[in-house]
Amino acid sequence: TMKGAMNGAALNTAVGKNALLALTEADNNTAVGADALKAVTTGGSNVAIGKDAMVTATTAAENVAIGYEALGDVEAGSGANVAIGYYAMRNVDEGTGGGDADYNIAIGYDALKGGDFASNDRALQGNIAIGMQAMNSTADNAQTGTIAVGHQSLKALTSGTSNTAIGYFSMGTNTNSSNNTAFGYYTLGNMDGGNGANTAVGNLAMLANTTGATNTAVGDNASRLNQTGTDNVAVGRMALYSNTTDRNTAVGLEAGYTTTGADNTYVGY
Repeated sequence: TMKGAMNGAALNTAVGKNALLALTEADNNTAVGADALKAVTTGGSNVAIGKDAMVTATTAAENVAIGYEALGDVEAGSGANVAIGYYAMRNVDEGTGGGDADYNIAIGYDALKGGDFASNDRALQGNIAIGMQAMNSTADNAQTGTIAVGHQSLKALTSGTSNTAIGYFSMGTNTNSSNNTAFGYYTLGNMDGGNGANTAVGNLAMLANTTGATNTAVGDNASRLNQTGTDNVAVGRMALYSNTTDRNTAVGLEAGYTTTGADNTYVGY
């Protein structure tokens, strides 16, 4: 513990075998657990709690990692991340090509596991992943400002950007579709691809949607069976429930429930 050739390092705390082993000049680090912050040299103000938490970090600073191998692959540069949970942000490494991995929050088992940007100039910044396996498939894809809150929300996401998913398995299968917003249990739960820009709010809203784009569904089971239809608006419980086509508008309880045609407007129960 803290066996490095320290040159003025101050206010550091190490508890556990090899914790802060290589420390030289950094200040204000806290490492609790075997090999926590083992390789850090000049990176300061980190908190690493758990075996192998931030084990490869050297100059990374101002991070919080709590859990087994949380931020385990982060090395240089990355800062101001919060990773709490087993394998949270486990594989994140901004690489050597000018990439950035900063200001992310990952809370939960396997949340925002990430990847190694290697020689690619990519950014993983300002993302929030809360819940078991939330955003855990992004690998070495760039992501900025994506929000996933809920068990396996945005679990399959790779390259799709600017998505917000809140709720159990919301957008859980989406890989590359962008600019979607999902609030509620299983909302947009089967989405995979397409031009995106969907808004689904409510229990099982747009559940069956796969590649349908620019739709709005607000209400319990609103537009539930739509798969590929586009430019629809459904407001109300089970509005446009059975719709699978385009450019329909329905406002009200079960409005347009059975419609299968296009370019219709329904108002009222």
